[in-house]
Amino acid sequence: MSPRLRPDRTGTILMEDPDSDEYRAVCDPEKPFAWLTPIVFKHLVAMAKSGRIVVAKAGLKSWRIRANGQWGPYV
Repeated sequence: MSPRLRPDRTGTILMEDPDSDEYRAVCDPEKPFAWLTPIVFKHLVAMAKSGRIVVAKAGLKSWRIRANGQWGPYV
C-alpha cells in the first residue's frame, strides 16, 4: 500500500475483516468523511472492483462503496 494512504495522512484506517470478505475504511471521528478524499476513495473503488465488499465507517454510520464508484448507506 502506498505511504500516501497512511492513517496519519488520510484520517482513515484501511483494514480487512478476517471473518468476512469486507474491506473497511474506518474514519477518524474528527474526519468522518475522510474516506471521500480522492486518494482514499480511488483505493476503495479499486478494492470493490476486485470483488470485495467495501464499507466506509464513521462512528455508527457506514456506507457501501461499489465498483462503479457509487456509494450509499450500508445497514
